[in-house]
Amino acid sequence: AAARNAWSAGDTTSARALVTSARTCAESTADMLLRADIDRLRGRIEVNVGSAVDAHRIFSVSAAAVAGLDPARALELAVAAALLRSHGGDSGTVLDVRRLAVAASAGDTAHGRCLGHLLLSLDQAAAHEWADAVASQHCALVEGDELDDPDVLAHLGNQALHLGDLEAHRRCFTRMLTGARDAGAVMAVLYALPRLGFSQFTTGRWTELRRDAEEGVSLSASAGKRPLAAVPLGQVALLAAVQGRAAADLDARLADVDAVAALPLGVLADPVHDLGRWARGVRATLDGDTATALHHFAAMRVGTLRRLAALDRIEAAVRADDRVRALAWTEELAAFATGTGLPWAAAVVEHARALLAEPADVAEHFEAALVHHARTPQTDPRPYEHARARLAYGEWLRRAQRRVDARSHLRAALETFEDLRAGPLAARAAQELRASGETARKRDVSTALHLTPMERQVAELARQGLSNKDIAAQCWVSHRTVAFHLRNVFTKVGVSSRGELARLDLT
Repeated sequence: AAARNAWSAGDTTSARALVTSARTCAESTADMLLRADIDRLRGRIEVNVGSAVDAHRIFSVSAAAVAGLDPARALELAVAAALLRSHGGDSGTVLDVRRLAVAASAGDTAHGRCLGHLLLSLDQAAAHEWADAVASQHCALVEGDELDDPDVLAHLGNQALHLGDLEAHRRCFTRMLTGARDAGAVMAVLYALPRLGFSQFTTGRWTELRRDAEEGVSLSASAGKRPLAAVPLGQVALLAAVQGRAAADLDARLADVDAVAALPLGVLADPVHDLGRWARGVRATLDGDTATALHHFAAMRVGTLRRLAALDRIEAAVRADDRVRALAWTEELAAFATGTGLPWAAAVVEHARALLAEPADVAEHFEAALVHHARTPQTDPRPYEHARARLAYGEWLRRAQRRVDARSHLRAALETFEDLRAGPLAARAAQELRASGETARKRDVSTALHLTPMERQVAELARQGLSNKDIAAQCWVSHRTVAFHLRNVFTKVGVSSRGELARLDLT
């Protein structure tokens, strides 16, 4: 209990010492179930701030040890091990996953059935049986709809991201985050925030991403857990690259990522390194350095992130004239798109095929990509990728002397890039639009857009009438930090009181 309390409160040093001591004491007993409970916490600590491979071994060995005594405990441990395997943390320890999964999925409780279907989905995804994995995950989500267990929500959310279902991913981690805030569970908040960031980036919720990343970095510093700032720092660096921030700013952000990436990061070690590679690849692409861009994109290791970055990776290969690699990456994503039935994945595949096609077939593939983008649910939008498809198609149409046809695509792309503040591609779209014979109109940008994510959050809460103390509690910062941000807001928007602030439209 002491180790669990220390872990929940964010005291990882004490938690690790206590759980190691408890495991040593448990060796002298015959209580295998007690050992399993201790191992579950040991593994969780390794997952977050230790070694993902060690965590996989701990979970797998413990699951096998109690499978005949307590299938429910074994199931929970097996799910944790399978998730690690799907993210590259495989120790090589063998576990009979499908037997556990099939038995649990027909069990008496929603919790057991949920984990049974989830375990089956994880094993199917590891074998690239995408259609079966999606079907099993759907069953798991249905069974888990009424469950508020943070571990179950985290497991479901992680698998949803792995399968490209970002609406389910966001739903699970939003529920987990809400529960963690209500319970004051610091480590659970620090677990959920960066994972939400992946869906925020891909679905164009970049203001939310900056706000939550800033909170994650601040909270990890307050808790003395610098490694837990790694993913938020990586996400902000990627966003800075995409938005074309100044070289010095991006260099500083990448240096922060590199510094924290040298620490023990558990299961997030590879994703953090991949975020850095992605950001560097984007910058190199925008700078026209095709060889460097391809070098960084080819080094990405995590399957989930390779799929999220698929368009960047394939485009870099095409620009570097590495047709073999571009085709291989396209067909890899095509198998995933066919198996999962996800419109966004099919859209990226068609966009990639347009880049690789003979001139007579280019338009057909771009049109197919736009059809798939139009089928993407509003709950899971991909505005940046959609705009990139319209920009690429518009560029091709203009070069094919179809300037009138090009304009609508270029205009729509420009508006989206401006909304996202994706400067480099906005400039490119504006240049193409002018070349098509249409003047790109300057859009009015309000002062509110210059607020940082944390300033915007503080301002919105202040407009609702919350005191500095209440805002501090909701944002997990000190009241002095709230006062600092509020002073910055007043200066930037030109007001001197909360009353004036309340009358402003900050949208």
